[in-house]
Amino acid sequence: LLLNDPDRFLFDSVAEQGGSLNIRPGKLYGREKETALITDAFYRVSTSGESEILLVDGFSGCGKSKLIQSVIGQVNFAGGYVIQGKFDEIAQHCSQIGVLTNALNKL
Repeated sequence: LLLNDPDRFLFDSVAEQGGSLNIRPGKLYGREKETALITDAFYRVSTSGESEILLVDGFSGCGKSKLIQSVIGQVNFAGGYVIQGKFDEIAQHCSQIGVLTNALNKL
């Protein structure tokens, strides 16, 4: 698909860029749906006054941290809170509930 339609992926314009990739540091590619889900959840909470928890999971290296980092600025600007924690399956001293507890303690 990339070879058939390069303008659709990572290129601002093949003609303008001379056919080179224009990868922008810090730009999140292909996560519009997930970003919208997080933004919608924050909007619901900020307008309803109710509480929600949003947990993000996935395989190692799939971009979970980058996804959360992409919305932190918007949430902080609106007066919200973002807490983060990482669970390391290899670490013997760390449990999933422990990661959640540590993240909540950061509030």
